[in-house]
Amino acid sequence: MEFSSFELVTAEQLEGLADSMPRTVDARGELQAGRQFDITGWMADHFPEAAEKSWRGRVLWELPECPFNPEHQRTARITRLENGALSFGCFHNSCQDKGWHELRALKEPDAVREGKDKTRSEGIRVPELVRMSDVEPEDVQWLWEPYIPAGKITLMEGDPGDGKTWVAIQIAACVSAGYPLPDPATGRSEIKMEPGSVIYMTAEDGLADTIRPRLDAAGADSTRVYMLTGSRDEEGRLQGVTLSDIRIIEQAIQELKPCLMVADPIQAYLGSKVDMHRANETRPLLSELAKVAEKHGVAVICIRHLSKAKTSRQVYRGIGSIDFAAAARSVLLVGKDPETPVDRAIVQVKSSLAQMGPAMGFKIEHSQFSWTGLSNLTAGRLMGDEPDDKERTAVDSASDFLTEMLAGGPVTSESLFAEAKKQGISKASLRRAKKSLGITSYKTQGLGSDAPWCWAMPVEDDQEDDQVH
Repeated sequence: MEFSSFELVTAEQLEGLADSMPRTVDARGELQAGRQFDITGWMADHFPEAAEKSWRGRVLWELPECPFNPEHQRTARITRLENGALSFGCFHNSCQDKGWHELRALKEPDAVREGKDKTRSEGIRVPELVRMSDVEPEDVQWLWEPYIPAGKITLMEGDPGDGKTWVAIQIAACVSAGYPLPDPATGRSEIKMEPGSVIYMTAEDGLADTIRPRLDAAGADSTRVYMLTGSRDEEGRLQGVTLSDIRIIEQAIQELKPCLMVADPIQAYLGSKVDMHRANETRPLLSELAKVAEKHGVAVICIRHLSKAKTSRQVYRGIGSIDFAAAARSVLLVGKDPETPVDRAIVQVKSSLAQMGPAMGFKIEHSQFSWTGLSNLTAGRLMGDEPDDKERTAVDSASDFLTEMLAGGPVTSESLFAEAKKQGISKASLRRAKKSLGITSYKTQGLGSDAPWCWAMPVEDDQEDDQVH
């Protein structure tokens, strides 16, 4: 190759060209990014007491205490990977968002602010590994055991008018004033707590005509209850707040250090661009909320309405994606007895951190909330999926009828319905009894499309067919 001319370049131009070249790994396994970052010298300057050791091709510096929280003893370390990339981590949940660049910003704020951080490698990602032997076990903390864990999301569900907001305000009042909550062992208000602050977000009830009167009626210390109504921009204009504004929410939590936060209802705080029925849209918001709750140890209650559609499991009856129930560590169903609406209860339908607690009864009379102790109400009863005593008696009668009628072998469904009608047994009761007894139904073979359906008592290896004809 021949060159017809040459052009002189400056040293600064060569340095700029070098910085723009692809990164390579030298013989020592160090990442080359323009000027080599001297991690050994940096550690000597900022953490001279750190112990250096090698582990599986990596270099580790174990710090005596976490630079972000001195109470975290021997849980933080800095790692240089085989390719020279650097990472920082502390095993405490409250430090999970602190990495190498946050550490550089803490120790060298001027260098990071001026863009002199040469260790930042755009487009390069490295795995973050946690050795479980380095994780210090921690006990689960509770706001109200076993119903509401601290530092986690609790989902409170129910139909409109069943008392979800009443229950949430009562719990908020107890937290603010230090009043005891009901003991799951006795049903009496015996679980004492220290007074704490509460952040409440409401999109359905007025502050002056609903929330404040109910707080006062519950004996709340209103000086500890704060309503998060939005945020203000630099010009002082009030704007709404959604879960997408997680930094605004976290800022309020950092300032007030609450024991409890309530979002009532949660669907009002997803934002107009989020479809609550799509898991891929709700999951990131709930994940960030869960991280903030765990980081600050605040119990979060998200209130949600029930769907009209019935499913086989009560935990999935709330509107929207099942990710709501998946993200929550506890799910509480609030409802009333269909036969005696004055009887209401909280029924736990999911508990990931402890054995599920018993149903806790309450009533609302003359705009007053009061606990009524342990309750016999079930989730199925609150949702109308469980028969009452009258229905249960009818099903028992239908079960006796079917047992007798089918004792001699299969009988056509037409004959069963006709005979049951004579005895005053409804088809609905027969269907319930059929399902309860495991009775099978099948179409007679060899008689074509007009062949009758028959019912038969279950036998071993037969498959149950729940169709009713």
